[in-house]
Amino acid sequence: MNLRAIIMAGGKGSRLGTSYKPVINICGKPMILWIYDTIRQIVYERNIYIATLRIHNLLPILYKFFSERNFVFTSGIGYEYDILEAVRRVGFPVIVLPSDTPFVSLEDLLYLIFSCKSAICNLITKSKYVGISFWQSLNINDYSNIESRKEIINVNTEEDIITAINQCKRGNFEKNSNTLPI
Repeated sequence: MNLRAIIMAGGKGSRLGTSYKPVINICGKPMILWIYDTIRQIVYERNIYIATLRIHNLLPILYKFFSERNFVFTSGIGYEYDILEAVRRVGFPVIVLPSDTPFVSLEDLLYLIFSCKSAICNLITKSKYVGISFWQSLNINDYSNIESRKEIINVNTEEDIITAINQCKRGNFEKNSNTLPI
């Protein structure tokens, strides 16, 4: 399977009050790098894309971490529209991840991919959406939700940052090491 991945990093961070949310340091590295390191275990680096705005105050920082060829620019109309734009440009199959779920496990991502029998499958935690989805086509009428096996922290508030940092202190997160492209 020539799997692709899109990491969404173009939002306003309005709930947290900063558009720099993807690069907030959690456990010694920016949240977006936690996502990148996890997805890199199953997707070739050349097939990992960062979706953001052409004019975003975070872009100079993101260019320090990622090659220009790995960027997909969206219009910034809203998260759902930006996903559609990015998915259309990148192609299928593609897994879409927000940059604010630093500890999503490789196990959950593989579970999502291999359990998906619909055109689009959303990974949910405690019956709530976290912005992670697997797309096999653009048929938005054929979708399903797949419950994650572990709770996924979606960092949207100061309280969520504290929860993530506390997980670091307890060592309750998946450390990523091997790269196994599929």
